Amino acid sequence: MLDWTVAIAITSTYLEGFLGLFTSAALPLALSSISVTSKLIGNVTSTNTKNIRDLGFSGTIGNITINTYGDTLICGDGSAHDRYFQTPPCVLLHANSAAYAESDPQKITDFNLDARGNAQIFCGYFDDETPESHYGMGLTNVIAQPGSSTQGILYFLKNYRPKGVDGIVGAGVAVVDILGKYPTCRRTSKHMWNASEPQYGDHGQLLALDGWVYVYGGTNTRKYYDGVYVMRVRHASQKDLSAYEYWNGAQFTKEHVYDPSERQAILGPGSTQGTVTWNPHLNAYVYVYTYRAELRGKTATRPEGPFSDYFTIFTSTEFAFVYSPSQQTHYDPSGKTLVLSYTGYPNIIQAVKATFG
Repeated sequence: MLDWTVAIAITSTYLEGFLGLFTSAALPLALSSISVTSKLIGNVTSTNTKNIRDLGFSGTIGNITINTYGDTLICGDGSAHDRYFQTPPCVLLHANSAAYAESDPQKITDFNLDARGNAQIFCGYFDDETPESHYGMGLTNVIAQPGSSTQGILYFLKNYRPKGVDGIVGAGVAVVDILGKYPTCRRTSKHMWNASEPQYGDHGQLLALDGWVYVYGGTNTRKYYDGVYVMRVRHASQKDLSAYEYWNGAQFTKEHVYDPSERQAILGPGSTQGTVTWNPHLNAYVYVYTYRAELRGKTATRPEGPFSDYFTIFTSTEFAFVYSPSQQTHYDPSGKTLVLSYTGYPNIIQAVKATFG
């Protein structure tokens, strides 16, 4: 049986009706040999902007840790009240942004602000991808290039949504450079994988112990099987499309996975947007995802699995639905403790600290 503690209890009148069935942090737990105690650290906010956002995948280049975010908004007058309750209606600034992680997990610092003091888009568009409001661009965590303390690679997932309806175009690679006044992100192409392939770029990437980079993706579940898929590439070859290998259900091959099905999936339905990291303390790869208000973990000895049954890491009492957990491994490389962030619907990022037995 797992055990955890919640550092603070908060009641949100805004979410009261939505939280009806979630009056307690106690939910049925799966049996697991992993013991974890967790506590809520609190809301994650910027030190220098009044913007809110979602996601928050974390990666390090040199001695700088960058968190990449999704939709970035300004709400009302930017006050704490307007940011939390999101009234009056919020205005979408950009489909993504990025910020420096700070030593305090509750704090981030935006860079390259616009004239109004708002975050600017981090990974942008080509000249013919206009207007910006018609597009979305999700980003993974960044991984430093081999031997480099100034450049890294992340993956993007391009979305064409002129009427607010998602239309995934495809995924690709972008180069992140921290050498200048502030970090920059440059896409190497409009996309490298198309809409009939897994949505690489929405579940993060992992530099595994074997020296390969593993890139995870979900699917358009209205058309394809609701699973998680994985491709891999040698660390130094991420910009070379021909260097990638794709898991076909039995092995990695050079054959792309089109029209993804249950056969090629490494995880099945309910495996929501999450991240995979290596945890030295657990001596295992850990996949963290969400189910309703619950942060769950699964372990594996290989990046492609098979993965264990889930164990509960934390359950929010403030939100009925949370998503996109990010493992912030830079706070404790030993893996004994793990800081995670997640987004409470809508667009409130919170941080949790888990301690493993």
